[in-house]
Amino acid sequence: MGEYAEQHIEQYISGRFGIPMPKQREYPKTTKAAIAGQLFHIVEVMPGTGMKTNRTAGMKLVVCDRDETSYWVWASQQVSGIAKDVCKVLEANLKLADALARTGRKPYGPKAES
Repeated sequence: MGEYAEQHIEQYISGRFGIPMPKQREYPKTTKAAIAGQLFHIVEVMPGTGMKTNRTAGMKLVVCDRDETSYWVWASQQVSGIAKDVCKVLEANLKLADALARTGRKPYGPKAES
């Protein structure tokens, strides 16, 4: 890409040509293996929180505590994050296998991932 094109893209992203693009909330990276031993919760994304998360209202997630304000979300490919204030806890303090079974998801383990 040429220098002019790069400059144009940088100016567009910075908001020079309109509304600046919102920055996605950054969560530190972790792995499934690192959090698999923690206690998990089943939470539901509350309606009316569309500006705080890109997940749809009513979506049920398997999560574990990260800190006072956020959860680690057990996603199909990786671990992501979500703020606690957009979730309602349905069931708490479950082992990973129980939480995945109650939400109808595949069990986690070396045999299950293959």
